[in-house]
Amino acid sequence: MKKNYCLFILLAFLCINIIKAQNVTTKSVSKIDTIYYDAQGKGVPNKAFAAYMRLIYKSDDPHYKNISRDYYITGELQGERDGFAYI
Repeated sequence: MKKNYCLFILLAFLCINIIKAQNVTTKSVSKIDTIYYDAQGKGVPNKAFAAYMRLIYKSDDPHYKNISRDYYITGELQGERDGFAYI
């Protein structure tokens, strides 16, 4: 019984850490910017003309890294990178 309890605690701890590592929490993000791009990779003024969009998650807290995620305009994730990268 004690062995099962310890195993449960260990699995719960691992699951929580995996979830935290994969998500950008609202506490860590101080600002989110959105940049829209057309099919040729040139910036466009709004979503109506875009084929792709980049969300940039900026953090003032040094314990969290800045992340940018690229999405197709359908919302499907295209890629993710640390830091800021502009086309």
